[in-house]
Amino acid sequence: MLPKFIAVFLIVLLFSLPVSAKNERGSITSLNASGGANPDEIITISIMLQTNGKIQNSNLRYYIIAPSGVVVDSATVGVPSMNKDTFSHSWTSNNSNYPDMGNYTVQACWSPGNSSNCGLASASVTFYSADTLGPLLMVVIVVFGGWIWKQRHDF
Repeated sequence: MLPKFIAVFLIVLLFSLPVSAKNERGSITSLNASGGANPDEIITISIMLQTNGKIQNSNLRYYIIAPSGVVVDSATVGVPSMNKDTFSHSWTSNNSNYPDMGNYTVQACWSPGNSSNCGLASASVTFYSADTLGPLLMVVIVVFGGWIWKQRHDF
């Protein structure tokens, strides 16, 4: 009785697997982020996608996440139809409004159609960003301190 049960289970499992899953899969073969070590600097994100079969319609979403977990920048790109092909793309972001100094994470999400489920592939990479609000804060403190120093006789 057990062998019959196993045979039925395997037949059900075989017919429940998606037939085209192998043809619609892809991978992110490289994801790089460079720049950001200085205030008000451009960060360049480069990616390479590769398909193992035909993908008609897909999109690529980028998210830059601060050390605190806040998304500070994002972008969505339409990916052209591909068939056992590669696709390269670059995107830039300026760290002038990044809130924290430290390691930021770039998450890339490649999804079929208009979804955002990362159904084809996902990857992440980190980069270091300088403190962009700290120097501005120091300038404000120095200017305010200078104003207070100049006005000290009027108090």
